[in-house]
Amino acid sequence: MKNSKEILPNTLEGLNALYSFLETEVHDGFVWGINPKLIKDAMGILSEVLGVGVVLDGTDSETFIASLALPLAKANAINQSISEEINMEEHFNKLTPAEAERLSILLEEMGEAIQIIGKIQRHGYASHHPEGGPNNRVLLEVELGHVIFAYKLMIARTDLNKTNIVRNICNKKMTVSKYTHHQNLNHYEEDGRF
Repeated sequence: MKNSKEILPNTLEGLNALYSFLETEVHDGFVWGINPKLIKDAMGILSEVLGVGVVLDGTDSETFIASLALPLAKANAINQSISEEINMEEHFNKLTPAEAERLSILLEEMGEAIQIIGKIQRHGYASHHPEGGPNNRVLLEVELGHVIFAYKLMIARTDLNKTNIVRNICNKKMTVSKYTHHQNLNHYEEDGRF
């Protein structure tokens, strides 16, 4: 028997569509435009997944359609159970909901800071929205404050290690100084202060 978690949802969608079609398109014992092999293959998959035999030999179309109702109802119930089980399982990334939420806050705030940086590069620090409001420098200060809030929240909840972050600030000073043209980083302190 194949893994029903992998097979059933996709197979079931097709079988439900086939069943609906068969219910509405049977005329005088015949199903017009359906290849009998297609029906037999679909029912074989359903039988294999559920371990339920479906009689396919010598029955008329109405009897055949009626014989599909119970296995299909069982398959739908199993599919619902699988969906609920998947939703209850631990997420593959092993994050708690609180950790995922903190990452989402950080992501959102970093995205907003990036957006303001783009506006500054296009229009400058002093520019502001045509209808008024703070200039781009103030908006960047706001968004960087939000990023720092998210960073501090993650430190406080032990998602991140502050010592490692400070160490990497110092490492960045040494690596970035080779590639900057207009920055004097000689006065940069080891604890990350200028």
